[in-house]
Amino acid sequence: MKNEQELIPYAASDLTGKRVLSLAPHPDDETIGCGGSLALHVQAGDLVKVVFLTNGAKGDSTGKIDKDEYVALRQMEAEKACKCLGITDVEFWGYEDRALAVSKGKLSRLIERLNDFKPQLVYVPSPLEFHPDHRAAALLLEDAIRNCEPDFDVACYEANQPLRVNVLVNITPVLQIKRNAIECYQTQLREMPYDELCLSLNKFRSLTLAKEVTHAEGFSLWKSKLIRKIGFLSALSQDYERLYPTTAESGPLVSLIIRTMDRPDLLANAVKSVCRQTYANTELIVVNDGGENVEDVVRQLCKDIPVTYVAHEKNRGRSAAANTGLKAAKGAYINFLDDDDILYPHHVETLITQISLKKVAVAYSSVLSVYFDGPPYLTEHCKRDEIIYNIGFDPDRILFQNYIPLMSVMFEKKNLDKTGLFDEDLSVFEDWDLWIRMSRHFTFSHVDEVTAEYRFYGSESIVQSHRQKYEYDKNHAKIFDRIIPYLNGEIWIKFLQSSYMNSLRKIDNKNNLTFRIVDSFVENADAVNRHLEQISKAQLDTQDQTLEVLTRLDELSRANHVTLSNFKNFFDQESEQQKKLQEIYASKSWRCLQLYRKIRHHSARILKNTLVRKNAEPIGDKALFPEVSIVIPAYNGGKFIEECLNSAINQSFSNIEIIIADDCSEDDTFPKVHDFMHKDRRIAYFKNDVNLGLVMNWNKCLEYCRGKWIKFLFQDDLLHPHCLETMLKSSSEDGTDGFPRLIIGERDFVIEDGVSDVLRNYYEHHILKLSDITKNTTITPEDFSVAMIKAGIGVNFIGEPSSVMLRRDIFSDYSLFNVNLVQLCDLEYWTRIGTNETIRYIPGTISSFRIHKDSASAFNHSKKAFHVDLLDKVILLHDYLFHPLYNRFRKAINCDQSLEQELRKTMKRSLEHIKDSTNQNDNDFFYQLISKYPILKSHVS
Repeated sequence: MKNEQELIPYAASDLTGKRVLSLAPHPDDETIGCGGSLALHVQAGDLVKVVFLTNGAKGDSTGKIDKDEYVALRQMEAEKACKCLGITDVEFWGYEDRALAVSKGKLSRLIERLNDFKPQLVYVPSPLEFHPDHRAAALLLEDAIRNCEPDFDVACYEANQPLRVNVLVNITPVLQIKRNAIECYQTQLREMPYDELCLSLNKFRSLTLAKEVTHAEGFSLWKSKLIRKIGFLSALSQDYERLYPTTAESGPLVSLIIRTMDRPDLLANAVKSVCRQTYANTELIVVNDGGENVEDVVRQLCKDIPVTYVAHEKNRGRSAAANTGLKAAKGAYINFLDDDDILYPHHVETLITQISLKKVAVAYSSVLSVYFDGPPYLTEHCKRDEIIYNIGFDPDRILFQNYIPLMSVMFEKKNLDKTGLFDEDLSVFEDWDLWIRMSRHFTFSHVDEVTAEYRFYGSESIVQSHRQKYEYDKNHAKIFDRIIPYLNGEIWIKFLQSSYMNSLRKIDNKNNLTFRIVDSFVENADAVNRHLEQISKAQLDTQDQTLEVLTRLDELSRANHVTLSNFKNFFDQESEQQKKLQEIYASKSWRCLQLYRKIRHHSARILKNTLVRKNAEPIGDKALFPEVSIVIPAYNGGKFIEECLNSAINQSFSNIEIIIADDCSEDDTFPKVHDFMHKDRRIAYFKNDVNLGLVMNWNKCLEYCRGKWIKFLFQDDLLHPHCLETMLKSSSEDGTDGFPRLIIGERDFVIEDGVSDVLRNYYEHHILKLSDITKNTTITPEDFSVAMIKAGIGVNFIGEPSSVMLRRDIFSDYSLFNVNLVQLCDLEYWTRIGTNETIRYIPGTISSFRIHKDSASAFNHSKKAFHVDLLDKVILLHDYLFHPLYNRFRKAINCDQSLEQELRKTMKRSLEHIKDSTNQNDNDFFYQLISKYPILKSHVS
């Protein structure tokens, strides 16, 4: 369900600085509904006009006072009340009380006033009020808006009907002024205690505001442009729609079907991506097509959603596995996912929302194709990525081109009543065949947003991948045979004139089936050979040199042959060893040992999780499940680790665990940590098998954490004693669960001797802090985006990991730190979060950041200056421009062109550096970056 912050303001707004018109159906409505706000406008120097629409003659329930005398009395009270508020510009239009709706001339009069006065803000009762004149006033303004040119804000105020407000104004400073103004209306106070009722509502409106706010006025604020288009009632109903559960919370059941066979490591990634879906109503169907039993893997990873596990006794093929999944599915909607691909967290929610909004039976999204040459959890194994599956739906194009990947599609299960199941005669293209059949009956709706990854291992394309495993051409021909009944002359003409056909012609049209590009390769090879000949002539001055090179090549060729033979022998031996291992695994003794190992492993986990740590709070779950995991990535930090650990141990908040992830330190880090572990059971030490590097070790730390909150602490930094207590208190000030998930605090700097003058000068005089940009403690994505641009791309105005605290579940939504970055990895991650959700800022200093000659910052600036100054910025700009997680940021700042220019400028500087540099590492870094971010190739000439 939506959090409170999405339903009612938790911060007061300032509406001053505008030209104001207040419409009051009766004398006293202006004071009761918005008197405090009007007083604030006057104090701010705003021009304020009040128009009293009716004479208020029906306000005397006794009927003892003459009508004219009573109207004059009410007018006098209104003038006196407005004077209390500081308003001198008032008008009395004198329409009959309780008859405003049928009064003539009011519309033209209001249109004239709006055109003449040109207000920027108009206060009016809402159309949901009880009193007929209040409703008539709102509808009068709506009619006027439709018939006049000026655009302005409209604030609906509360007189006798509380609203679902979207703006709260703090009137505490002018409370006495409003009270005095209400006292002027004695005729009305004799009828009813309006002062008590009004001020009680104002007091209630302070419920979600700061403690110093005792009274507030609530408004439903709208743009006149919107009211002109859809009317008051539709606008207000949008406010009530915020109460409805989201599609993700109340939508239909979606069945996610994964086909798998003997890839448990990849399957684990796919299952995790299903479990991380933001859409709640899902079930998982796993079909094991004759492979090893992986039910334990699936159920261990997927505990929060229903799981159905079905296993084929033998391999039956892709189509049969898909059909088994369909028969087991209980959901109204179906989404497939192969075990080597993943879904992004918002995938299901995005597609089910599209289906609901567009009223369609099939929806599909865009996907990112990612190419790996090793396990996907190591970033260096990702060779490149590209978006090629991002094509709008065309029922004719689908006949010739398979442009919709399986995992990108969600369809209504009852569609299969018309199309039938997957064709089990096809070993590949079974999804394309189904889409063709489905497209004959249903319209597909495309979502132009990347929500999944299509992953390839050891292949450069989907064609290459499928050719390695399936009868590609044979099945391709089957598809073309099947589309014949759907073809006609018009479709052929359209296909021949299509951009797809044109692109095929550009490749080559000599091979009618696959349009191979051999000729172009040959042509390029000839050009390369000619170029090599020119180089040879220029570099080899004599025939002896040429013969020497050829001789050397011959030697290398023979050596290569020997190496290949050795490799063959190695693989033959390995194959033999694998056979022996399989025999061991199948033996009875091994199965007994396996059972013993499982019992020992689970016993150790139970023992670890149930031991109450020495200094933890000893009551209930708090002792077993720490609130905060303090994470210390360590590498050769023995000089400072003791002081760092003392600052963690001595926190005023004690329900913590302290995780140290040692990246293969070669100094005395472990002996010093070991001494602390004997004294404090909250400390856990883990050492990596190999040195991962700075950022990968940050990510590794997170695997060991159990706390709800993650608090990074660098080995040379310090936490102030009340750091955790302060941050946790800030996290719960609004009383919501799940907001905020990123909390930022200020830090001071400890600058050691030996630091370069450049670094010392930067940290002492030039470093930019968040407090230099904004004074707000609650920072929305829009505010954060503006702050980023204000600070400058690549300027870390947030701070280092030691100055922030994050909810652990945030890493499920935003993944881990970007290992391609050297210095700005922390800024990029804060930006990922801050441009998508509201964060909290604590102005006070809560930690100390140490700068010394051996620190990572000093090392990066001295040894990796090219990467820090240029390549990190290139990666940031690339992601800001193209990564799906920055869609909201791009909309907020609306300056793609300037970012593109900045990227081109930075790439140009990088190329100039590479051209002049003799540092081979810089060249390697640069071209590795280009290979990982293909879009950057367009910037390299």
